[in-house]
Amino acid sequence: MEAVATAIVPAAERGLGLAEKLLEGVEPAKFARLASPGGQVIQANHAAFIYGHLSLYPARIMQAAGREDAAIFEREGWNDLFGAGCECRDDPEGTIYPSMSEITEACLPAYKKVIEQVKGWPDAAFTKPHALGGRYAEVFATLGMLTNFMLLGHTMMHFGQMSTWRRAMGLGSVMRG
Repeated sequence: MEAVATAIVPAAERGLGLAEKLLEGVEPAKFARLASPGGQVIQANHAAFIYGHLSLYPARIMQAAGREDAAIFEREGWNDLFGAGCECRDDPEGTIYPSMSEITEACLPAYKKVIEQVKGWPDAAFTKPHALGGRYAEVFATLGMLTNFMLLGHTMMHFGQMSTWRRAMGLGSVMRG
């Protein structure tokens, strides 16, 4: 790996390991439930929304890199369920969101594939403008800036939400011992 990938990949792999640990003990029937400790519903992202939302971004990273195969990471209709600005809804009947296995199987392997791709990118690729426009271009001028945020800052922010959801659901911390 070249220098920039070496600065991103180890932290991204560690984050992916945390993503997997955060799922330990989560029951599929509770995956899309809002936490309600003591009977008080907390209007905050639940596990289905967190992992579903994150599943949207491997495609965006590959699109930003100009990869024609980026669509392999996309799921039809998921942007309407999990896109930025979408409401996270309680799903006690399991009729709003895809199943836990469908969401996690879309999310985690996609990040693994993207991380593998990033390992092979030359430093020069990270310094060039990316292929996404709009707000992405305004906030992240280069592929490196976008990739760094999408694989590190964005995921870890949502894994913090997941850690909080776990605790509110009575599952406790995965960082013990």
